[in-house]
Amino acid sequence: MYSKEEHLEYFKLAANGDDEAYEYLLAMSQIFRLWDDNYDQDKEIDKEFADTVFQDMNFNLSRNSFYRKHQDVLTSFVFLSWNAWKDSDLWRGDDLKIKGLCAWFLRDFCNEIVPLVAYLTSGPKLAREFSSDYRFFLLQRLSANGDDGFIKL
Repeated sequence: MYSKEEHLEYFKLAANGDDEAYEYLLAMSQIFRLWDDNYDQDKEIDKEFADTVFQDMNFNLSRNSFYRKHQDVLTSFVFLSWNAWKDSDLWRGDDLKIKGLCAWFLRDFCNEIVPLVAYLTSGPKLAREFSSDYRFFLLQRLSANGDDGFIKL
C-alpha cells in the first residue's frame, strides 16, 4: 500500500545526498498537489499549505542551487508534466477506452521528476537502479485509488 514515507524514501534515493535536490522534490510535490487541487476543486485548500507553496514558488526555488543549476531541464519537465496533466483531463472518461487508460497514467506524469532528479544528481545508472521499483510503487498507488472515472468499461 502507498505511504508518504515510502515516497519520501524515493526522493532521498534520487537526491543521492544532495539536500537541495531533495528540497526541490519536496517543493515540487507540493506545487503539483496544490495545482491539481485548485484546478479540480475536489478538495478544500488549506490556506497555510497554499501560503507555504507560494513561498516556495516565489522565494525559495530561486535560492535552491540544484534548481538554479538545472533550471532549463527542470522547467521544461514541468511544462511537459503540466501538458500531460491537461491532456489527462481532456481524455478522462473518453468513450475510447485506450484514451481513458492513457489519461489515467498521464495525470501522474509529474512523478517522472524523481528519476529525472536521480539522473541530474548522479547520472543514468542511479536513475535506472530504482526506476522499475519506483514505477511499480506508483502503479500500486494508482491502482489503490481506482480508475476514478478515467476508464469506461
